[in-house]
Amino acid sequence: MNLHKINEQVINGEINALEAFIQLKKMVDVATKIMTEIKRDAVDEADKYQGKTFEAFGAKIEKRNGGGTWNYKHLDTWCKINDQKKVMEDLHKSAYRMGGNSIIDPNTGEIVQPAEWKPNADTLSIKIL
Repeated sequence: MNLHKINEQVINGEINALEAFIQLKKMVDVATKIMTEIKRDAVDEADKYQGKTFEAFGAKIEKRNGGGTWNYKHLDTWCKINDQKKVMEDLHKSAYRMGGNSIIDPNTGEIVQPAEWKPNADTLSIKIL
């Protein structure tokens, strides 16, 4: 089905927006699953092209290194400081939850400013049955 047509049908009131949203979610889930399954093969295919950037199949493709992430969880000093950070964050959240006013840290007697809360837009969580 043409995705733009679904959008037009919702705008024109021909189909229910929630039903269309769920149908599109199903399509995204299937597409994401398939893309995950064929990604390694697609990267292998891209390696057959010269250069890091090329055009094929109506798209501009850039080959990138996967990079990596740093892991500090095995470092005792990092774990200790990270735990202290979590305690501090919880204290500032408590100040916010207690009316958004400063509170006193019961352990140190210091004044604790409230954290800021920035809400995100409402969304839907959909699990396809």
